[in-house]
Amino acid sequence: MLGWKGSPIETLHPIEFYYELFTQGKIKIARKMKGPITIQDPCNLVRLAGGSEKLRYLIQETCEDIVEMYPNREHNFCCNAGGGGAAIGPPWKGNRVEGNRIKAEQIKETGAKYICTPCHNCYTGINDILKGYNLDVKSKFMDEIIVETMEIPEELKVRE
Repeated sequence: MLGWKGSPIETLHPIEFYYELFTQGKIKIARKMKGPITIQDPCNLVRLAGGSEKLRYLIQETCEDIVEMYPNREHNFCCNAGGGGAAIGPPWKGNRVEGNRIKAEQIKETGAKYICTPCHNCYTGINDILKGYNLDVKSKFMDEIIVETMEIPEELKVRE
């Protein structure tokens, strides 16, 4: 769009950035999140960028009880919210949710209490599905999970 074939600066998906921080020892985990938790594989991260194993590494480092959806990784069903589809309001939101019954069934079959949705569009799309199908599952961004489980260095702790 701006006349470049590629970006003039390096860009990373947040999952790739968190993976670097974890593998370089810059983030340490103090406790693991109780589960069970399942994973929404975002199309842009998994199908486009091949990031499914980095995402799973982070989930395994931060969560105790991981339940995979089937199918998963690049074969996982889409959340139907990508490419800005999540921003489409009534009446299309209802059609989008109704048309994604298979995703609701996929989530329900895991028995998970949580679903990691590491993409903003997925987060919105999955929450629409959870509400639309009355599923008792809480959606969480990967950064929420990291913050809840990470070790806070002494110099960063709030002092009285």
